[in-house]
Amino acid sequence: MPRFLDRERSLLVTTNMKVLYSSLCRQADLQLIGEARFLREILSGRRHLHLMFARDPYDRLVSAWIDKFQTHPHWLGTPRFKGWQKIQYRCLDTLGIRRDAGDEVIRDALLGVDFSFFMKQLPSLYWRDAHLRPQHYRMSLSVRMLVRLFPLRIDELVRIEDMDHGHLLADHGIDLGSIRENATSHGPSSEYFTPALRAIADRIYRKDFDRLGYSRHR
Repeated sequence: MPRFLDRERSLLVTTNMKVLYSSLCRQADLQLIGEARFLREILSGRRHLHLMFARDPYDRLVSAWIDKFQTHPHWLGTPRFKGWQKIQYRCLDTLGIRRDAGDEVIRDALLGVDFSFFMKQLPSLYWRDAHLRPQHYRMSLSVRMLVRLFPLRIDELVRIEDMDHGHLLADHGIDLGSIRENATSHGPSSEYFTPALRAIADRIYRKDFDRLGYSRHR
């Protein structure tokens, strides 16, 4: 679960996959915790500062595609390769590629998944993989992301596009200036979306745009 605790600073952090998750895992003072521990902290009576990181939904989708279908397959045979992931297997099933086809066959098939194909699979993929689930669900405490128990108090919503990583978070003991794990680089996300693909994203992530303060492409 992408929730973190710095108990010494009474700091709670909420994020999502593809929203600085790997970088936050590398922070020395942040402990990754589950929903049950998060609930205990909230009910403990201690006053916590609760930060939530958010990312532009379009940018997050482009990053997920590049990471899982352009970058990760090339790690095959290197120490960074940790096996194939759920989001990749889902697309292999659609392509008719057997999961036991062999790593080289799977790599070539994944590298052939273009952004348009990926987006067209999104309606059947997004709820099954944490890299694609809407971010606004993290604004509530939930059981297995299905039953939302109650909304959470967010003291500071940090949109990663708007912040200076090395300066804004220093007071909270978070240094992202020198640690950017698993970062993907790409051009403006608007270059990847046709009107039809944009409509898919707008429909699935409607509440992310509205609640996190992001603008839809026109």
